[in-house]
Amino acid sequence: EKYLKSKGFNIKFNYSNDENNVTKRIYECTKKINQKFTLLISGDCPIVDKKIINQFYKSISKSNYSFVDFNKKNIVEGISFFKTLSWKKVHDLSYKDYHFEHAGSIINEKSSHFKKLFLKTPKDIQLRNTRFSIDTISDYQFFLLLFQKINIENLSYGLAIKYYKKFKHINSHVVQRGLKS
Repeated sequence: EKYLKSKGFNIKFNYSNDENNVTKRIYECTKKINQKFTLLISGDCPIVDKKIINQFYKSISKSNYSFVDFNKKNIVEGISFFKTLSWKKVHDLSYKDYHFEHAGSIINEKSSHFKKLFLKTPKDIQLRNTRFSIDTISDYQFFLLLFQKINIENLSYGLAIKYYKKFKHINSHVVQRGLKS
C-alpha cells in the first residue's frame, strides 16, 4: 500500500480480520463498491487475459444474468465477473469450510439460485489437467520463466499455453489437491 501510494496511485485499500473466509472478504468488499459489475482476480492466478475479461463484460452487461463463465472446463482460473449485488447470495448460502476458501464453489453447487450465463469455451483454452495458478514452488518457477519470456502487457492464456507446453517438465511432478480434499 505504501509503495503504490508513493508512486501516486489513488487506490482504496480494504482489510479484513477474517483471513480464512474469502467469500466473506469479497462480500465485505462488494458492499463498498459503487459499481454495477465486479471483476474478481485471485492473487494466486497471475494471468489476466484482457480479451477474456472484455468478452465477459460485453456478455453480462447486455443481459439479466448475474454471473458469466465458459460452458466447458478450461484453464481460465482466478477470474470471476459478476453483478456486484449478486455476491450477497453467495455469502448467504456459504456454510461449509471449503465454500469460504473456494468462493465460487457455492455458485456451482447451488446453481438453481443463480442466473449464470455460459459462453462457448474457445478451443484454445481447453487444456486438460492443467492449472495456471501459483500453489507450489514449481508453479512459481514456471511463472518466473514465463514473465521473462513475454511482455506482461501481452499476457494471454494462448501465450501461457505455448510456454507451458515448452516448459511443462517444470511442474510435471505436481499433483493438485481437489476442491474438498
